[in-house]
Amino acid sequence: MYVETSFYKYETEKLKVKAKGGKRILNNPLFKQEHEYNGGEYKRTKEVVKMMYVGFSRPTHLLCFACLKENVCDDINHFRDAGWEIVDTTEDSQK
Repeated sequence: MYVETSFYKYETEKLKVKAKGGKRILNNPLFKQEHEYNGGEYKRTKEVVKMMYVGFSRPTHLLCFACLKENVCDDINHFRDAGWEIVDTTEDSQK
């Protein structure tokens, strides 16, 4: 299980940094595609991509990514398109 953490910002927020002007291409491990990054936040984004790559590439049978719902609610379709199965545990806890 890979659990999202917050160091300066949540990891999912750092991966949403878009390039402005110059471009740097990194593989986004969440969506299995290349994204462009740049600017002062690039250093933190690069760290996140490296950490996620290590955490996501080690499992042999199952990978679970746990994060706050509000951090990914706008990107649910991107996650599904990348092959993620979405399990909303907040629905289970309300029953």
